[in-house]
Amino acid sequence: MPKTKTPTPDPASPAQSSSTPGSPTAAAELSEPIGIFGGEYWLQQEVRDSDLDSTLGGDAESSTASIASSILHYRTINGRTYHSDSHLEALEVFTHALDLMLGGKLTFAPIGEDAKHAVDIGTASGFWAIDFADDHPDCEVIGTDISPVQPTWCPPNFRFEIDDANKEWTFKTDHFDYIHVRFLNGATSDWDHLYEQAYRVCKPGGWFEHIDATCILGCDDGTIAKGSALDQYSKLFKEAGRRLGLWLPISHLRQEIKDKNIHAYWRWKLVYAQKPLE
Repeated sequence: MPKTKTPTPDPASPAQSSSTPGSPTAAAELSEPIGIFGGEYWLQQEVRDSDLDSTLGGDAESSTASIASSILHYRTINGRTYHSDSHLEALEVFTHALDLMLGGKLTFAPIGEDAKHAVDIGTASGFWAIDFADDHPDCEVIGTDISPVQPTWCPPNFRFEIDDANKEWTFKTDHFDYIHVRFLNGATSDWDHLYEQAYRVCKPGGWFEHIDATCILGCDDGTIAKGSALDQYSKLFKEAGRRLGLWLPISHLRQEIKDKNIHAYWRWKLVYAQKPLE
């Protein structure tokens, strides 16, 4: 049966997806119609990029003076370095927001005061792990990530290890009293593997806790307009999870997320479980 193509709409009134050849995300190439505008539409929209938040400051270099400079030469993929200072600043804001949402609690799993070994997988700047180490001075706390961006002013019972959680974990079986994971949505394509590794290294009777947010924006009052950047963001993120290389219109998203008349939210989920004693 011959394929039919949807006419390309006027970018000024995007009622349908653009199918312009060569656009980064031509809707006609999608395996299922999910209402995504093509890249041509977003490229023709005005971008106001002069309202950066000047209150955010600091960088990784100021807190990693003792690390050899060669280690700070992070690998570059598609022109992006991992981790970037701006992304770390965003994670710090995210961590603070989550701290407010959770009422200042670092954990919800009833781990008690007897935990001797804990690990924070994907620790990033390490702020959560450092706070946990301060609260549990008798517990050895390890933070893992793929690049060394943690501060040097750490409590004596905390240390950082470079490790990729998507590969085989190097920790001993049945070792940790508590395993913590947060903000890894989009960082792994194999959650089964990560959970299997967490179960393996968790001590019988130990706890595993995971908190993350859905990538799909919610709205209770209809203030996210159909076809807006926020509306497109959810669809794009969902599709990007299915296939790699999808271009994302972040600049337009930022303009709308700061609009107080638009009431969008991300739904958070927190789960924890105890490994059986036998």
